[in-house]
Amino acid sequence: MNKNRVTWVEILILSAICLILARYIWAKELLEFESVVFTSFGVNSNVKYIFTVPIFLFVLYSYYKQDAQRLAGTGRPVISKGVVIFAGVSLAFVVSYFYFFIGGDHA
Repeated sequence: MNKNRVTWVEILILSAICLILARYIWAKELLEFESVVFTSFGVNSNVKYIFTVPIFLFVLYSYYKQDAQRLAGTGRPVISKGVVIFAGVSLAFVVSYFYFFIGGDHA
């Protein structure tokens, strides 16, 4: 197995961090864009999470289930310690960045 291979969990975590940073930096513009997109679909922008969160969780669960079936019987975990450490360090970095370098009341 290639040790430099990037897993889907790492890609999801990195994507989430980038989206969080983008939302924090461009909060006003993104909120307006989200509102326009959901309004164009005829959905109130206040109930957008009722649709988006379950879809995201379903996609995440399907990836996890697929990898769990592939790794069944091998004794290897689906989410390795390296991924957990990467997620923890990344979240700590984002929280510290927000706390120490970015001030104000952003979304």
